[in-house]
Amino acid sequence: MLLLLITTRNVEEIKNQCREKLKLTEKQTQDVLEKASGQITEVAAWNRNIEVGKAIWRADDIYERALRVQDNKTALASETHRCKLLGLYEKDENVTSKIEWLEEIEIVRSYLEPLELAAPGVALPELARLTADKVIDLMSNEYAGSELREKKEAIERTECGSIESGSRDRPIAAGEEPEAEDWDEEQLA
Repeated sequence: MLLLLITTRNVEEIKNQCREKLKLTEKQTQDVLEKASGQITEVAAWNRNIEVGKAIWRADDIYERALRVQDNKTALASETHRCKLLGLYEKDENVTSKIEWLEEIEIVRSYLEPLELAAPGVALPELARLTADKVIDLMSNEYAGSELREKKEAIERTECGSIESGSRDRPIAAGEEPEAEDWDEEQLA
């Protein structure tokens, strides 16, 4: 029955042969077909780990037998097959990514060490921290400097300069007419 199921695609043909040649009833034919289908399904439901384990064991066995009779060609072929089963020829993404990561670290180090913010050989995280501190200091100074420049530019934009007397809350903007109280006596002279 298994052979019929494997070699014949037409289930009706199998049922007809069971009835004609084996003289089975419809119910018996159905039971036999279900049992045979179950056996086929059981065989088809394989566990990859078990099958890989069997294949590796067979490759090891062939390797040992080949070595005993000094058949180096077969031993090498068996070992190659075993290595393929184990995935030893596949590109290891973890190793590649670690190598790329190390290369990137060296690139970063090559940029940071010439800044001489730390002694040579300092751990990269510390070197990066010192660099970040320096950048923050420079940006803070740049920001403070830009505020001073903005104030100076605002004063220069006013027609009369800054107000010495302090009678006005803001500088006189360009194009604005100063009020009489904005003028110092020195400016009027």
